Amino acid sequence: MDLTISWTHIIAIATFVIGGWIAIRNATQKQLSDMGVAMAQMETRIGHIERGQVDTTSLSAQIAALSTKVDDLRRDVEKHNNLVERMVVVEGQQRAMWQRQDDLRDEIHDVKVGGSK
Repeated sequence: MDLTISWTHIIAIATFVIGGWIAIRNATQKQLSDMGVAMAQMETRIGHIERGQVDTTSLSAQIAALSTKVDDLRRDVEKHNNLVERMVVVEGQQRAMWQRQDDLRDEIHDVKVGGSK
């Protein structure tokens, strides 16, 4: 059984992780941008309220929409943090696999050469 890890495997794992991180980052940036637009609209509405020019029902709907966007952003940040935590575990496992590969290589070498093991 071949226990070696090829560069193809390492690149595939790295591509998967980096791709996931980029997707989450892009989604988060989009949501932040949307929130900025919504907040600017809210500031405009608040100005209209102060002058008595706006329906409060419309304002309540916008506040609810903004709250939903904040919740979505919070959920995406939690996903990102979970990804970072999982990457730490993957990196540790990768180090362990490389160490195991080195140990097996040494054992095979000792058997071929007739070493003491």
